[in-house]
Amino acid sequence: MAGRRNNELTPEEARNMMVAQGNELIRHARNQYSEQEQNVIYFMISRVKPDDKELMTQTFTIKELCKVLGLSPDQGKNIADMKAAIKNLADKSAWVEVQDGKEVLVRWVDTYTIDHNKNTIEARISQSMEPFLIGLRERGFYTQSELVYFLALQSKYSKRMYEILRSYINFRPEYQNRQIIQYYSIDELRGLLGVGDKLPRFNDFKRNAIKLSIQQINQLTDIEILYADEEKSGRKVTGMTFCFRLRDNMGRFAAAKTANGVLVRH
Repeated sequence: MAGRRNNELTPEEARNMMVAQGNELIRHARNQYSEQEQNVIYFMISRVKPDDKELMTQTFTIKELCKVLGLSPDQGKNIADMKAAIKNLADKSAWVEVQDGKEVLVRWVDTYTIDHNKNTIEARISQSMEPFLIGLRERGFYTQSELVYFLALQSKYSKRMYEILRSYINFRPEYQNRQIIQYYSIDELRGLLGVGDKLPRFNDFKRNAIKLSIQQINQLTDIEILYADEEKSGRKVTGMTFCFRLRDNMGRFAAAKTANGVLVRH
């Protein structure tokens, strides 16, 4: 099976590629991926197209990956970190809730092959991901957005919050200024963001996961979170309601320019 190469693309052009995922995966996956592991995932998804009929073996170099992610390919630590992130993805799996009360255990990568003569990596995306990445245009109910927005966010929590909220917006004209309101219980939100047992105190969770995510999303992406209201039972915060919307064309252009600048400065 032929591999896919995007050698003709500059790093900035590669960051303009679209990341398309099924909404079931976005809204219901429970994972514990690191920021760099998420970046590798988004990079690989951007090379899969909504009209593709099958998952292909992807071929790329670590230097290419580093450049797209805004990392210096000449620093040994960056190369080592990318290789570690790639290995960890092959070792990790995640539960995804699907229809009829079922859960599916998925993993991102089946096999990796490193060719030291050509300095390339061949990565085969797992067949368990096919329902969430392949034939999306025919089935509908999927989300796509530019890779640059995902990469520019500097926290694994902000990356997850962005893709979750973004899944409720599409680019139809009627969504341009529509405000969308979405409620989550705190337990649900902690699970979706992959917080787990970290940040057990709500104030720490709010500061390091919620407020940080809102700040980064508003600065670096194509959506704007207008507010996040807390719901309480007595003195305990039990849930949060988010109000957000798609930016206009100029707002999206400005955010993409800022996001590319953030990546270049890595």
